[in-house]
Amino acid sequence: MAKWKDLPPELKYQIFEAIPKAWPYQSTAKYAAVNREWQYYFEKKTFRTLVLNYSCIDDLRQIVRGREEIIKRIWLRIQPPTWECFTCGTLAPFEQLARNNQIFTKALWTLMDILSS
Repeated sequence: MAKWKDLPPELKYQIFEAIPKAWPYQSTAKYAAVNREWQYYFEKKTFRTLVLNYSCIDDLRQIVRGREEIIKRIWLRIQPPTWECFTCGTLAPFEQLARNNQIFTKALWTLMDILSS
């Protein structure tokens, strides 16, 4: 039986390409744990585009370390929390705008800090 390291690069590439087609609705990120060669191939696909919720942005610094060349696109989702006022049921538009602006500014500054380092 042939070992992985003995296979020609063309066959390895065909195997890599066949995996997402065989299981199209499953994440291929788990295959990066097989070995270094698989990690390199699947991380290139997994980390090409990152979609982040603003609540997870602090984890980005650890995730991107060593993968800077792989990442091509980052989408930052910012969804302010819903407001519930126990007395009137709503938040004054100015207060809501100020709170949303603060959330957006903090998330954006954190992202820029991570990308600049």
